[in-house]
Amino acid sequence: MSDYEVVEKYLKEGDFAVLILKTPVDEIEDKLEYLAEEKGQIANSYYGDFIIATCVTNIKQLLYHLNQQIEDPSDVIKLREELVALIIEINPSLDPNNLIINRNSVIKIKKDGDLEDGEKLLTDNKYWELSCYEDINKTKDDSDKDDELTTINKIVKSFKK
Repeated sequence: MSDYEVVEKYLKEGDFAVLILKTPVDEIEDKLEYLAEEKGQIANSYYGDFIIATCVTNIKQLLYHLNQQIEDPSDVIKLREELVALIIEINPSLDPNNLIINRNSVIKIKKDGDLEDGEKLLTDNKYWELSCYEDINKTKDDSDKDDELTTINKIVKSFKK
């Protein structure tokens, strides 16, 4: 029997019933392995895109609906914030405040107690406060910027599949 569950939540900003996959805690770290290539150096917006792509089961329908309904870009930002909050409500282990980057630069769920030597909170990485969509050009040189934009494009393309 599967411990996965699909939970329907109403997305007020998008006026849409979104289906969120509730993932068993012991499988959350398997999902986080998809971020291993980034070595924990990810922006909050990239992480939000990742959990949206991973947990929203009706993502294609949601994107179609949003393309038809939303015209103001600021509405998309509000919608993303609401959607990420709903996902974390359903999957509290995905709360970035409960995630660490271990000494091998892999994102893991924080165990009870203090951080071990070589560990840091995900939210303490140097890119966390950047927006993949706005701030990336302000803080990196051109070669790093190209690498980051390639990564962002991978996530965006995964949304459109």
